[in-house]
Amino acid sequence: MVSMVLLKKILMGSAILLSLVAAIQASGQYPDSGAAGKNLSLNVHLLDTGQALVVGYVDDPRGLIFLRPTRYTDPAATRYASRYRYENETHQLYAWTDALTFKQGDTWRLMFQCPGFYAEYRVIFDLPADLGLGRINSSEGLKYVVSASNDSLTVISQGYDIRNPSITIEYQQSLAEEAS
Repeated sequence: MVSMVLLKKILMGSAILLSLVAAIQASGQYPDSGAAGKNLSLNVHLLDTGQALVVGYVDDPRGLIFLRPTRYTDPAATRYASRYRYENETHQLYAWTDALTFKQGDTWRLMFQCPGFYAEYRVIFDLPADLGLGRINSSEGLKYVVSASNDSLTVISQGYDIRNPSITIEYQQSLAEEAS
């Protein structure tokens, strides 16, 4: 008799758990298991020219818009150039691009967008130390930390179980001193 009561409780608990899982999946919070496994860990080294060296690991590089800049809607998108190598076995990415930054007036913007769902997302931006840092805007669920030293300015952005992460960093270049 005790075992029947225990069995009913287990079955009831299982039914509640299955209902909860079905509700979460129906809400679209978690896509299929293939997409849920995407991970990204990159370092972006920005030069004062607006070009960037991007190195690190990504499970699926197709979500990295800057690798295919012709997908941008900007009519001047053809001026952007990205050269990269992706190693399928190790998931390592090496890219050289100027498609992450653009200038509007005196303000530069570094825009890093990754459509899709990421279980783990981490991007470290190494910026020249003499930049005048402006606003930083990040998508919902994406956290960032800023640190500075004599040699560089670093912005670390990170998120877990995040959909369509993006971050925009505004900055101004310091004016070069004119030779006398």
